[in-house]
Amino acid sequence: MGMQKSEMFRALTTFLGVIIGAGIFAIPYVVAKSGVVIGMVYLIFLGLIITLISLYLGEIVLRTKERHQLSGLAEKYLGEKGKWVMYAAVFFSLYGALFAYVQGAGIVLVSLLGLKQELGAYLFFMVFAFVLALRFQIFEKFEEIFTSLKVIAVIGISIVALFFMHPKNLTQIHWSAFFLPYGIILFALTGVSAIPEMVTEVRKKVIIYGMALTVIIYALFMIATIGVLGENAGEVTTVALGEKLGNGMLVLLEVFTLLALATAFVGLGFALKENYMLDFKMQKNKAWVLVIGIPLLLLVTGVKGFAKVLEWNGVIGIGVMFLLILVMHVRAKKVGKRIPEFTMPDWKWLKILIAFVICAAVVYELIV
Repeated sequence: MGMQKSEMFRALTTFLGVIIGAGIFAIPYVVAKSGVVIGMVYLIFLGLIITLISLYLGEIVLRTKERHQLSGLAEKYLGEKGKWVMYAAVFFSLYGALFAYVQGAGIVLVSLLGLKQELGAYLFFMVFAFVLALRFQIFEKFEEIFTSLKVIAVIGISIVALFFMHPKNLTQIHWSAFFLPYGIILFALTGVSAIPEMVTEVRKKVIIYGMALTVIIYALFMIATIGVLGENAGEVTTVALGEKLGNGMLVLLEVFTLLALATAFVGLGFALKENYMLDFKMQKNKAWVLVIGIPLLLLVTGVKGFAKVLEWNGVIGIGVMFLLILVMHVRAKKVGKRIPEFTMPDWKWLKILIAFVICAAVVYELIV
C-alpha cells in the first residue's frame, strides 16, 4: 500500500526540518565568491549524489529489523570498528552543526534584539537545550508547524527579493574559488540523520521529493539573495538581505532565520540523543547531557567561525559518513534480515565514483 497523504507530509516535514537549517544562510556567502553558475552546478551534482546516498541508507534501515541510529547500523553491518568510525563522523558533524546553529542564532539576535553575540548564543542555546529535554511527541508538533512555516517563508522572501535583484550579479564566475562552495552545499543538502528517525516512514518517494524540493528552494534563495547582494552576502545572508530591503523585511528575515535554526537544532539534537539511547543504551537524561555538553563547552571556550565550521562538517564529517553508508549498503543487501519496501541497484562503478569525489574533497580540504 502507498503512503497516505498525512504520512507523506509528516515524513517530508521530518526530512526537510533536518535538511533546511543553518546551511541555507551560508550558501549565498560562498557561492557569491565563486559565482551563481558554479553554485548551481554544485547544487544539482551534490543533490543527485546525496539523493542516492539517502536512498542507500533508506534501504539499509528497511533491511534492518531492529531500530538503530547510524552508529548502531554501522556496528551491525561493519562491526565494532565501523561503529566507532561512524560515531566519530557523527560526533564531528552533528556537534559541529549544533554549535554552528547556536553561533548563527547569536549573529541574528545581535540585529534583532540588540544583544551581544555571545549573550544571544547563550539565550538560544538554553531555550532549545530545554526543548531537547522534552518528550519526542512535543518535538514532532513543534517541527511540523515550524518546518512548514520555514519553507513558506524562504519561498516568499526569495520571491520578494527577486524584484530587487541586479541581473549582473548572477553572471560573474570566479574560477579561482571553484571548490569553495563544495563543503557548505554538501552540509546544507544533507539530512541522512533524519532517515533512521523516520523508521516506517522511510520511502523512496519521500527521499526523492524531499531532496528535489530542497534543491529548488536553495536555488531560488541563492539566486534571489546574490541577485540583490552580489558579493556582499554575509555569513548569515538573511541579515544582510534584510538590511538591504528595509526594516520590515529585516525583522521577517530574522524571525525566519531563528525558526530555521531552531528546527534544525532540535532535529539534529534529537538524532544525536537517539543515537546515544538506541546504540549506546544510555538513559535519556545522560544522553541529553552529552548532547548539550559539547556545544556548551565550545561556547564557554569562545570558539568562533560560522561558515568555516559548516565547511569542515560537510567535507570531513559528512564525507566519512557517506563513505561508510556506501559500504554498509553492500553488506545490508547480503545479510539484512528484513524485506525492504524498496531496493536500490548495487552499481559498484557508481559507488567508486562517489567515493572518489568524497575522498578527493577531504584531501583538498586538509591540504589547502
